[in-house]
Amino acid sequence: MTLNANDLKPVSNDKHKNNRLIYKSILEDCEKRIKYYNSLGLNEGVVKIPYMKIGLPLYNTTHAMMYVIMKLSKQNFKIGYIYENTIHVSWKVRIKK
Repeated sequence: MTLNANDLKPVSNDKHKNNRLIYKSILEDCEKRIKYYNSLGLNEGVVKIPYMKIGLPLYNTTHAMMYVIMKLSKQNFKIGYIYENTIHVSWKVRIKK
């Protein structure tokens, strides 16, 4: 039997789908954290991307953070990178004069 590059695509595609599900789960956790900060009357907060999450396969933290930053930015949050796995999220409303 000869190895063909096309034979490897389904495994790669499955891995990509699984990673997106993991990243969505992490995004949902971040959104819960943001809602918690908002319930305290705050309009900004620090969110950490966990290095690992119990019950989920290992994932690339950098890719997870890039996914979260991209999704939150599209939802009009202002994102600032702090370090490694931590981002600053702001949802201050600017009133135009």
